[in-house]
Amino acid sequence: MRARSLLRSALVGSAALVLMGHTPYRQWAVYRETHLLIVADGSAAGAAASCEAVVRVIAASLPRSGAAAAEAHSAAETVRLLRSRQLRLGLLLADDAADALLGRGLFAGEPPLPLRALAAVGPYRLVVLDDFPEVRAAEIARALAEQRPEGAPPVSSSAAPVPMHPGAAGSPPPTPARS
Repeated sequence: MRARSLLRSALVGSAALVLMGHTPYRQWAVYRETHLLIVADGSAAGAAASCEAVVRVIAASLPRSGAAAAEAHSAAETVRLLRSRQLRLGLLLADDAADALLGRGLFAGEPPLPLRALAAVGPYRLVVLDDFPEVRAAEIARALAEQRPEGAPPVSSSAAPVPMHPGAAGSPPPTPARS
């Protein structure tokens, strides 16, 4: 009786180990490595549409980037995905990005997040962590500067800017919107 119980436990444990090896986590990790995913704060009005517009511009200019949009439920979730490095680019309201950068407001009690902006898209900032590769940042910033995302609102100023990423700082100024 005891041997049977021990054997059953061993089989269940072995099955669990085998099944854990087949979780989609590895597939997700590979997908993130091969695609430029941009996560938007889905709770901010217009963020998802602006993110899709940014993705279209990047995909057209940098087809090998595999640019794709992802949507988080909130600014806090977007910042968590960036902080944990699950995703590398985020589209946040300018004030939310500044709050995450400074560890205040919604992000009070959390360590400041070293965000850097690649572009301004209406009231949003396309942000990355400060260690994002400069060459990649320059490519993305240049693509967005050369072609304003269609359907994205005009850039609005913010009293709380996030510093530009060094790779994006040298990109040409955005082209004026056509009337």
